[in-house]
Amino acid sequence: MGTREYVDLDLAIEQDGDGFIARVVDSPAGQASRRFELPFDSVELENFILKLGHNRGRARAVRSPRLDLARSFGADLYRTVFDDEVEIVFRGALRDALAAEKGLRIRLRLDRAPSLAEIPWEYMYSDGLGRFLVMSSDTPLVRYIDVPAPGTPLVVEPPLRVLVMVSSPADLPKIEVERELDFLRQATSDLIEAGALQLEVAPRADLHTLLRMLRTSEFHIFHFVGHGVFDEKEDDGLIMLVNEQGTSRPVSGLELGVILHDHHSLRLAVLNACEGARGSIDNPLGGVAQTLIRQGLPAAVAMQFEISEEAALVFAHEFYMAIADGYPIDAATVEARKAIFASGNDVEWGTPVLHLRSSDARVFDLQRTTQPPVSDDLRKRAMTALEERRFADAVALWEQVVESSPNDETAGRFLAQAGAGLDAERLYAQAGAAVQNGDPDSALTLLERVDELDPLLGDPGNVGDRARELKEVAADGEVDRARASMDDGELHEARRILDQVLVAVPDHAGALDAREQVERRIRARDLMDQAERAFEVGDWEQVVALVEDAEELDSQLHDDEGLKREASMRLALASTAAGTEAPEPGIPPLPPSVEPPAPAPTRGTPAVLRWAMGVAAALVVFVGVVQMLPDGEPSPGPDDTGGDPTTTVAVETTTTPGIVIPGGAVAVSRVDGVRVDGDSSDWPDLEEVVSDRPVFPRTEADPVVTASWLIGWDGDALYLLARASDASVDPGPLDDPSQMYQGDSLHFEIGPDSEGAESLRSGDKHVILAPGDRSGAVVVAINVPQGGVFVP
Repeated sequence: MGTREYVDLDLAIEQDGDGFIARVVDSPAGQASRRFELPFDSVELENFILKLGHNRGRARAVRSPRLDLARSFGADLYRTVFDDEVEIVFRGALRDALAAEKGLRIRLRLDRAPSLAEIPWEYMYSDGLGRFLVMSSDTPLVRYIDVPAPGTPLVVEPPLRVLVMVSSPADLPKIEVERELDFLRQATSDLIEAGALQLEVAPRADLHTLLRMLRTSEFHIFHFVGHGVFDEKEDDGLIMLVNEQGTSRPVSGLELGVILHDHHSLRLAVLNACEGARGSIDNPLGGVAQTLIRQGLPAAVAMQFEISEEAALVFAHEFYMAIADGYPIDAATVEARKAIFASGNDVEWGTPVLHLRSSDARVFDLQRTTQPPVSDDLRKRAMTALEERRFADAVALWEQVVESSPNDETAGRFLAQAGAGLDAERLYAQAGAAVQNGDPDSALTLLERVDELDPLLGDPGNVGDRARELKEVAADGEVDRARASMDDGELHEARRILDQVLVAVPDHAGALDAREQVERRIRARDLMDQAERAFEVGDWEQVVALVEDAEELDSQLHDDEGLKREASMRLALASTAAGTEAPEPGIPPLPPSVEPPAPAPTRGTPAVLRWAMGVAAALVVFVGVVQMLPDGEPSPGPDDTGGDPTTTVAVETTTTPGIVIPGGAVAVSRVDGVRVDGDSSDWPDLEEVVSDRPVFPRTEADPVVTASWLIGWDGDALYLLARASDASVDPGPLDDPSQMYQGDSLHFEIGPDSEGAESLRSGDKHVILAPGDRSGAVVVAINVPQGGVFVP
């Protein structure tokens, strides 16, 4: 039966508007076509799949409802496609094939109707034949992909080598890996004992392990058990392998094909999605299988639904046995389907889907050689030694096999495998010695080579962990040394040390943290250098911004030169002198004198502060202020009182606008021709008022500290002269004008309120003068009440 031949009936389906066209493009009985529409919609299809998948497994009834459902669905699907001329051509082609003692292989092509790939065509049922098409070796059905260079059968001397990978990511429903492997070994134990099949299990389900195993050994079949998902965005299926953390790592058919493509002895992939792997009609593994075929794999079997353990094991056993018996892939798939049905499972025989690119479905050409009895026994002992990982014995035994059969390529391959295992054991011992000698780098390099030679060896002595611990300890010491360099200000040296640590231990938490700190401190240092250069050219705003950025980067940074404080003071002085407009960089903030004020502004125009100062042993301040008036009449001139033309008396009423001094009425004298230049010699002799209102309360009076002031009027502006003396000048927090009262300062509250209110109101001004430093500089700040909130 294994040598049975087949002829092909190529059935291509393509989209045609809202419907489809089925064409028999090649067959022994000619060609035919018909247009059709599907007998169900997507909802009905999904319901069918859900009902079919409910309570899968062994059927106890003689005629189960699921089998009736599959027969009814399959009959509708068959009549939709195989009707009229297509039916006639199909029956004629089958008759001719059987007459020639051949089978008729139905090659279903869906390239031009990809939306139909999700339909379970394997359930097509012919009422005329009285059976499901795929349940007979006379009419196997394959999903055919027509690609160039389909390839020739691979000559293989048994056993067929199967690379098994079971994937159970920690973040997906758990798959009992060992249980799956035990079931698979039990299902194929007779094939293994007979030398027809050999299973080799991947120690880890990731692409890196797969790549290494394919590079170091020859395999014929890749058998995957795990989860499959469908990526709607990419319109492709994915299998779920694991990443370094043991959680899911989606792998597309394209990625998997890149790994499998160049392993030319690999001719078949079997993809089995376990329970819970799919939740819709999308066929994720089918998408992966199609991509593998397009990348050059001759054949792939994928489960279009999740399959029960019992059905999967029966399929694997019969499928691999039929291949070992020389069956073509499609005929082997039929045998496996019938075995599932014979086991009492009424519908799961339709779950496997065969995707094919080989022109005749013969992907293996099994060659059986006759060995002398002694050689057979020798080979058995050599294989046992290899499977039990007794590599020294295996090398000696396989050398004898090769010596007796020099042309035995399989024996040569096993000898190389045993030699690699022996080399891996030797290198592993060297890695352990390297750890003992305090050389973790050499140990880890050796372990990488061990893993390449023998991925199954692992690390039984925890040599890798001990080597990494040594590296970690050494790295800790280097991090401490780098931090010491940081403390000494040697930031670039600290960075160099940390870079070396991170090359050796890329994920060292302490080194990563220290590296970030040193980068921030280096950046902060660069910003301070930029601030110094900005200070030299008088760019005060840039100085403040750079120092603040540096302080944010490095909390331990100290502005030892006082750049920010000095720049802030100069900004305040320059802003006041220019009427709140900041000066151009480099313009001196303290002019030697200020011309007399311009004519008084009209109502609603903000008042302008003009000032000058001088310091001797004590602080003496002279200040002139433009008059601020309430809403109402213009300010009274010197003759408006009807009295002395050089004197005006402040009026404490709400009906007549005037100047009100908290603490009582004070004479406002005429002062013509005075200049705001720090020199009071051009002022007339006026009565000085001694201040009795300290801003910051003191616990006791200080007779050394005095303050007095005079007030004058020239018809356009109000002038105020203040004198303050203090033996000890104490600057306050200059960067926060609202807190300047905590140091030595003079405060004047000026406004149009004729009642002399104790609190500032909208339209008032609060003028603060404070020593900027002990060199004679003065900082002036003006707070203007806005909605009850003071804004500097």
